[in-house]
Amino acid sequence: MEGGKAKNPSDLCIRLARALEHEMPDEIKASWQSVIQQSEFLTKMLSAVRIRRGMDQSTFQGHIAYSAGQPRKPEVITG
Repeated sequence: MEGGKAKNPSDLCIRLARALEHEMPDEIKASWQSVIQQSEFLTKMLSAVRIRRGMDQSTFQGHIAYSAGQPRKPEVITG
């Protein structure tokens, strides 16, 4: 998202949305890669999964909460 109080989707968000809407797998993959590369947090989460050679959903949710400095509570995991 971009902008001050009035939020607008970024060009990347629009490109990803179009790719999802039109079921364009190569563009979906490229867009998600761009999203992840632009986010230090997402890059770290991806690295954690790669290092462990996969992670079940519950473990991954806990790792995200821990890495974000949040407790592993239902309201955090759901969010």
